[in-house]
Amino acid sequence: MHAGTALAAIAPSFILILAGVLLRRDAWIDPGFWKGAEKLTHWVFFPAYLVHAIGSAGPMGGAARSTVLVLGGITLLISAGVVLGCRYRRTVHATFTSVMQGSVRFNSFIFLSVAYQLLSPEDYGVAAVVVAYMVAISNTVVLLAFGNRQGSPWAVLPKVCLNPLILASGLGLALNLSGVTLPASLGQPLQALGAPALPLSLICVGAALRFPRGEFARLCKTGLLTTGIRLCVFPLLAYGLISAWPVPPLAATLVLLYSVLPCASNSYVLATQQGGDHQLMAFVVAVSTALSFVPIFFLAGAL
Repeated sequence: MHAGTALAAIAPSFILILAGVLLRRDAWIDPGFWKGAEKLTHWVFFPAYLVHAIGSAGPMGGAARSTVLVLGGITLLISAGVVLGCRYRRTVHATFTSVMQGSVRFNSFIFLSVAYQLLSPEDYGVAAVVVAYMVAISNTVVLLAFGNRQGSPWAVLPKVCLNPLILASGLGLALNLSGVTLPASLGQPLQALGAPALPLSLICVGAALRFPRGEFARLCKTGLLTTGIRLCVFPLLAYGLISAWPVPPLAATLVLLYSVLPCASNSYVLATQQGGDHQLMAFVVAVSTALSFVPIFFLAGAL
């Protein structure tokens, strides 16, 4: 059963990445399409997804609050470690931002897919609330990383605050906290606009999976290190924190599930739009998606 759970969660993402590889290689789509698709995802599809998903999530209860506190703490710890490590190694800014994204962002689709199969309907609702808040937190962290080239925090903040993902997350949180429900005339178009965000970003990842001459060794070295942070360091910190700090059983389950997820698919699109290392980002998304089968398999068997 747990093998089927892991495969059912990973397979759709992997197939969409493979579709992108084949579509780009076949060359029957105009090459200009891909840049347009990336821009549309960044400026329209993903913001619409964020407003609808965060705004329509339920209220934050005790289990959701504990989960977000633990995951938020781990995210900040890993972010600080990535900043220090990249400064020590004098990593170029574009690569640093992709390492940061690959280390702390998560694939919400796979999270909810596994949660749906393993949890009760009531507990699944808690998982959806956790996704809403962690999307906002992780997006804020990585956008601050993109902006840190400016040096002064006062130079970074306007750029971060005006980013479409932050604006969408803020609007979604405002709707969630206020309890305001969007009318169907607004909610349904937002849901429809947000629906292509995940599949299109994964197809774009596949289309970008190329290894320029002389870059293969660098991509493998940095990409596997970043994937190791996401799939090894994050779970170890998660296990350590929930062992040391008493949290509700559901919160412990959600923390562990979150910790073994691959990098978010739209990290590639964000890298292309914000000046990150998009080749490295495509590599990390694809490899972490494939390798996450192993920890998800074991976790599903243990729950």
